[in-house]
Amino acid sequence: MKKIFASIFILLLALVLVSCKKPEKKPDDGGNGDGNKPTTIKIMHGALNEVDPFDPSFSGQNQEERQALQKDVEKRLNVKVQYVAYPTDAGWGPARVDKIIEQHKNKAPMADIYWTTTSWTSQLANEFAIAPVDQWVSTHGKNLDEAVRQIGTYKGQFYSFTSAKPTGQLGLYFNENLLKEKGLENPAEIFKRGEWTWSKFDEWSKKAQAVLSKDGENSEYVLGGAYPMWAQSLVPLNGGNLVNLETGRVGFDSAAAIEAYNEIIKWVGKGYFEPTGTYDAGSPEWQAGRVLMHPGAFWFLNAPNRWGTLNFNLGYVPYPVSDSYKGKYVTPISGEAVYNIANQEDKAKQELAFQVWNELQLWRSNAEGTREFKAVLKSRLREDIYVDAFLEIYEGIYLEILDDLGIPSYGANSWRPTIASTIRGENGVSGDPRSALAAIKPIYQDALDKYLGK
Repeated sequence: MKKIFASIFILLLALVLVSCKKPEKKPDDGGNGDGNKPTTIKIMHGALNEVDPFDPSFSGQNQEERQALQKDVEKRLNVKVQYVAYPTDAGWGPARVDKIIEQHKNKAPMADIYWTTTSWTSQLANEFAIAPVDQWVSTHGKNLDEAVRQIGTYKGQFYSFTSAKPTGQLGLYFNENLLKEKGLENPAEIFKRGEWTWSKFDEWSKKAQAVLSKDGENSEYVLGGAYPMWAQSLVPLNGGNLVNLETGRVGFDSAAAIEAYNEIIKWVGKGYFEPTGTYDAGSPEWQAGRVLMHPGAFWFLNAPNRWGTLNFNLGYVPYPVSDSYKGKYVTPISGEAVYNIANQEDKAKQELAFQVWNELQLWRSNAEGTREFKAVLKSRLREDIYVDAFLEIYEGIYLEILDDLGIPSYGANSWRPTIASTIRGENGVSGDPRSALAAIKPIYQDALDKYLGK
């Protein structure tokens, strides 16, 4: 009997020990349930063929290298990279921003990584829809350029990032066929000599106007485009800015800015500008080859909805600087394409997403990056003199947040239509820029204060 009780006791003790044993912990899988199953990292983008190297219509460079890199990252980190398109109700601008915020509030972010622009960083950050990455930069983001950190920082925290070094893309493009036909000096040569100032630009424009046709409907014009496009680049080349982030003050009515507006008014008064200049793609006159010079961005050259279908060759020259300007050449940038980490409850997955994104990039040295960019420039600008002019100024940038303050860019009380109508004037008489801008400055200053968290 004692043996039976002893056996029962040993059996019960064994059962107790087994029940008290801690269950074996499965490997962390980033929230996918099965520890051996790869963690899916979703990257949401507006044009999958530009970023997904396995897309049948991939339009980027180094496709095979990117494919091999992605396979390696997926294997090493036990992840599955999935590129997904924005839904139709998040097309662009406010709709996209609102959708990202809405899904964050519903605790159901659409992706782990969002492709956005710097113009949306403040709105997304204020609603906590994106996460700052400062704590992971020293571990995973060592390759990020300092200029990227500058344009991606909001209220002292780093939110928006990109592998591409931000560069100035704005400039003046001219109809090379028309230039040669009229026997005019190439403005890139004037820039190369270091003489491309406002007074020299005025002199060149006067000579051009004298030889261009004045034949009614077939009249030709020296300058085209919308006046605000000229103003946004000429103001900093006179030492001013539209919004000064360092001082936290709106600067579009400063003395330097007013001088720039008045210079454009002078050129308008001399008849250099086409009468109906428009943004980006340009007017029918520009498209038909009857406007000599037009403001634009480098990417316009390859875009079918901009200048990719023009039937004349384009030359390039930077904007001219004021005669009194002594600083470095600077170009405003805004609305830069960037990525953000979606803010979600799984913080470990946020870090993993940032790590994956960084390891998917083809990081190049500055020298390698410059060589690759120079090859792209040469393919589109053709002539070395234009490539050299572009490379001379493209790294001098500053982030212009005028369009990031939540004020509609073309609304009734916004800077663009206000300065455009003032320069254009009524009955051929231009208005007073300072008085016109005084009416809207408080609106912008209030928006800037909110942006800065004052």
